[in-house]
Amino acid sequence: MWRFSTIIFILGVSQCLAQIETDRPDFTESPNVVPKGALQVETGFILENDKSTFRTLGVREDRNLTLNTTLLRFGLTESVEIRFNWNVQQQKIIFINHPLIDFPPDILDPRRGFNTSFIGFKTNLYKSEKVSIGFLGHLYIPELTSGDFTAPEDVKVAPEFLIPLTYKLAEKFNI
Repeated sequence: MWRFSTIIFILGVSQCLAQIETDRPDFTESPNVVPKGALQVETGFILENDKSTFRTLGVREDRNLTLNTTLLRFGLTESVEIRFNWNVQQQKIIFINHPLIDFPPDILDPRRGFNTSFIGFKTNLYKSEKVSIGFLGHLYIPELTSGDFTAPEDVKVAPEFLIPLTYKLAEKFNI
């Protein structure tokens, strides 16, 4: 049963929460940073299935499950944030109805572990009422991988630079 004090608490908390602008790695990046001193945690999962048919191999199915795609964002100043990203991934390749082999589906090379993570920063380059432009710099660090995704020794740190922008078309519609 709901108590009156619980309802007041929920209403009070909802009034204190600000609208957030999220960055879902591999989906979208915002040009705006989180406020100074704020820690924003963004997490989710990705499930991918892809089937291909080959004459000689039968049907190949690729299954990728990425769990805990987590991005931590911390506001250092009003215009700069630091970022840390990691994810746990599982990949499977399955052959079904192989014409040369008469037994249950083969699972080839199942892989699991922490996939390549990055550290980085984001800054606002320009911000007005209609336009916002940012700059992101990330370093993908092979030493942060584990399990079946462990990078070979000759793989080095990989940089990535992005320039996201938004343009406000209407009160509730941006591109």
